This record gives sequence, C-alpha cells and structure tokens, in this order.
Amino acid sequence: MSKIVFGVVLLALIDGASAANLLQPDQWVPKQRWMRSGSHYEQMIEGEGSFTRLKKAPVVLEQTIPLDGTLAKVKLSAEARVQGLEKDGRWGGGSLRLRFLDAAGEPIQDASAGKFFLRDQDWEELEREAEVPAEAKAMEVAMDYRAKAGTVDLAAVTLEVIGTREAPAVSSPKADRPSNTTPLPNTAAPASKPVPVAAADQRNLIELSQWTSRQRWQRRGAFWDVLKEGDTSFVRVMKSPVLLQQTINTDGSFVKVKLAADVRVSQLQTDGRWGLITMALKFLDADGQVIQGSGAAARFREDQDWKHKELDAEVPPGVYALEIWLDYRAAKGQGDFANITLTATELREAPERASRAGAASAPRELIYGENATWHLDPMQKPMTD
Repeated sequence: MSKIVFGVVLLALIDGASAANLLQPDQWVPKQRWMRSGSHYEQMIEGEGSFTRLKKAPVVLEQTIPLDGTLAKVKLSAEARVQGLEKDGRWGGGSLRLRFLDAAGEPIQDASAGKFFLRDQDWEELEREAEVPAEAKAMEVAMDYRAKAGTVDLAAVTLEVIGTREAPAVSSPKADRPSNTTPLPNTAAPASKPVPVAAADQRNLIELSQWTSRQRWQRRGAFWDVLKEGDTSFVRVMKSPVLLQQTINTDGSFVKVKLAADVRVSQLQTDGRWGLITMALKFLDADGQVIQGSGAAARFREDQDWKHKELDAEVPPGVYALEIWLDYRAAKGQGDFANITLTATELREAPERASRAGAASAPRELIYGENATWHLDPMQKPMTD
C-alpha cells in the first residue's frame, strides 16, 4: 500500500493544479447509531498508513456534501483490501459508492459510481468518475459492509472535482432571511476568547431543501413533506415513525448556538407510550456518536396553533458536528415546523486539532453565502431551496 496522507479540505484548484479532497477522514458518520466504532468498524494504522476497517455487518458509513450546481464531474478513488470474506445468504461483501441526491434527499436514478468487493484481495487502487446531474443538490459517499465474516479495509478515500460548470442563477433570498451576501466578519479573538455574534451577523445553518429521513423507507409524501401556506414554507411530519435530520460539520469555533422554529401541532393522538413530536439539537464527536449530557430538545404532546420555540445550547469541547432532529412518534396527527433556524450566537477562534489519522487539521474558513447559510468548508458553497 502506498503511503497515505490524509489532508484537510482545501479550496479545489482546477485547470492544471491538483484537486483537493472533498471528503474529511474524521467525518464519517454511521447510518445507524448502533453501528458502533470499535465493534462494527474502526480506524486502523498499519506502518505509515491509516485506514478504515469494516468488520461487523451490517455497517454503513457516510459523508454528504452539498452542491450548488457548479460541479460537473467528480472522481472517487481509494485503496481497498479484503480479507477472509464469507457470504451471509445473498450478502457477502462490501462496497464504496457515490450517489447524487435531489432536493428531497432521494437518490437520482442512473447517476452513481462505485465498486463492489466480493472476494479477497490485497491492497488495490480504484478510481471511478461520474458526471454530476444538473438537478443534484448533494453528493453522498458511503462505505458499506454486509457479510458473515471477514474485513474490508478502505484507505485514502478521495473525492475530487475534475470538471466545473457555470453557477446557475440564484433566486433572491426569502423575505425572512437577511439579504446581505458579504463574508461574515472575522469576529474571532486571540487565545480562543469567546466573542458574541451580533444579531445582524447571525446566519441560518439550516437548509430547507436538505432535510433527509433517517431511514430510506420514510419517504417524502408519505411520512413527511415540505409544504406551503401563503408565503410560508414548512416541514410537516405526519406518519409514525419518522426522523428527519440535518448534520452540520463544525471546525470548533462554535461556543453557543440557538435552534428556533415556529411549531404547529394538530390532531395528535398517543400510540401506546408514544404520542409526541420532538425538535432536538445533538452534538456529535469525531466518531459520529452523540455526546451524552449535551444538546437541547423541545417536546410537543398537545395540539397548538403556530408558536415560536427557541432552544439555546452551549457547544461542548470535542464536537465535530451538530445534528438537528425532527422526530414524530404518534398514532395520528401531524407536526409543522416553519422558519427553522440554527444560528451561532457566540464564536471563538477555530482551534487546530488532530484528525483520527493523527495529522493536524488546519482551521477551516467560515463562509457565508447567498442563501444566508454558513458553510465551514470552502468547497461546500450555498444551495438554494
């Protein structure tokens, strides 16, 4: 296996320069919480190289990258090793795949790339190129393992931009969002001293078009939907169980955040012990696990007309991502969430921290784009609803 160096995500340079990796080695998130690091998968070191080992089925690790319409072609590459593989019925292998998601978070048909691993092999390099559909709103890269025994090792997993297109026209910001499109002022102070963010500079981290269900079978239109009444767009959860989520990576600069929404509950009926709707903010560590004793939640057990709800939370040390949940478990009824915002109310200078591969990760630039959304990765440009 060649020497593996995991780099931090930098702004990709096309036209003659080498493209940077859009993936981050310390940001793989398990599809299910019970797919634990150490039991189902783990980070390994062998010689000078680091890699991810998938070892207990089923396990799926994912990274999702928002798109703004400017990427035309990408290349997925990695080094893979498979040892002791045994089939479990019709399952018996692993895969590395790239999919493109539409505005509803659903995979776009006939637009994917990847590699299946069905037999033992020593370290081998793989490369797959894919055209980015114009309607794609996000890219999803997943490591998947389903077998009775054996391991699949993946190293140097890289997603690079190899072709771009002109950015599509962006609609004007909604009336309830700030129209300022200048970069967010650098309010970070020396020595990581927390600095309050003025209300005028607070920007929404949440994308209306980026809600995805925890399970693929929790389909939009059946379990949940994005609807509109007058000039107000909102998310409706309406069939149990359904859990919608958004994950926002962080560079360690957040000190305090605020989650807010206008909430309406109608015809709610209990289902045994279940009969509630929850809006929650979770903090994840480097392994994608929820940090216990942190976050905030609001639970709705009775019908109500539109009411504004705010949750304030301090961001604990060691947070690598923030996750927003809209959870619905009831026999009947529906919950509506409008004007959902997640804003950083206090910042500090982004610390230099080590990735799981052991290499120091440089602080990432905080970018504010045209749809009033913060993105911590310069390649993750704003998307429109």
